[in-house]
Amino acid sequence: MKKLNNIIWLIFLSVSTFNVYAQENQNTFSNVDEIITVALNKNQDLNTYLLQQQKSVIEYKKDRNYILPTISGTLSYQNNLALSSTVIPGDAFGQPGETIETQIGEKYNYNAGINLSKTIMDKEARMKAKISEVSTRISQAETEVFKQLLIEQTAFYYYSVLVSKRAVVISKEDLIISDSISKLTINKYNEGLISLSERNQATINRNNVQQSLLSNENIYYQSLTNLKQLLGVGYNYNIELTEDITMFDTNSFSNPVLNVDKNLEVSMLHKEQSELAIKKEKQAYLPKLSLNGYLENNNGMNILVSILIMIGLITALLI
Repeated sequence: MKKLNNIIWLIFLSVSTFNVYAQENQNTFSNVDEIITVALNKNQDLNTYLLQQQKSVIEYKKDRNYILPTISGTLSYQNNLALSSTVIPGDAFGQPGETIETQIGEKYNYNAGINLSKTIMDKEARMKAKISEVSTRISQAETEVFKQLLIEQTAFYYYSVLVSKRAVVISKEDLIISDSISKLTINKYNEGLISLSERNQATINRNNVQQSLLSNENIYYQSLTNLKQLLGVGYNYNIELTEDITMFDTNSFSNPVLNVDKNLEVSMLHKEQSELAIKKEKQAYLPKLSLNGYLENNNGMNILVSILIMIGLITALLI
């Protein structure tokens, strides 16, 4: 029974691994939505924008640290291995006329202190944090702009591949017909039925059709290469588009909806950031108000109190 369960788990893991591999290496697409989804997941330039977005969020958190106090602590420990000896009269200890050698001082010395500093008015730092917050929104907006552009380019090259592929098929059919006409024209010219200009015109028409075929093939391969770049795959990666379009197919383009251009949002955010930068420079002339406090305990169990106070303050600020 245990062996059977192991076999079932092995089959399940194999199927799951195959499904993941198939999704990551999908090369057959039946519509434009499928290929746009892959582009949004695998495009390397989009990953760069997402990393820049994460960077801006971290910088914003760093600039917001001005609202937190600065805490520093000191902790020292001293072990006096040998205390100096002092000779004192023995009268104080009930031994008149004698001297007593004693050691004065503490063998162990402890010291702990906490220094707290908090800026309660710093308009320049506050404005800098606002600028960083706008920078995060700019980074997010730029990411959305690139997504918009990526979707447009992916759809453009997707349909460019389909149209050029169809054009190549038509051009090959035209080339077969033009070859037949050219051969028939040459035969008629050899029989003296038509003039030389008509024969040359047929040859020119055949060459124009061949040139059109080469142009369509060039557009097809160039569009396919650009599409692979958007998908983040290599040049040798095979892509197959199964959707078939005809010259009268308008279902994919019915009822188009125009959305707001995301570049406008980026421009507005840059304007807001510039205005905040001007305010920040003006507020640099304003004074800053800070408070400082210091707590110190020396020796004995009081050192534990200082440590506990320090831990409690740090924990409260982190929460």
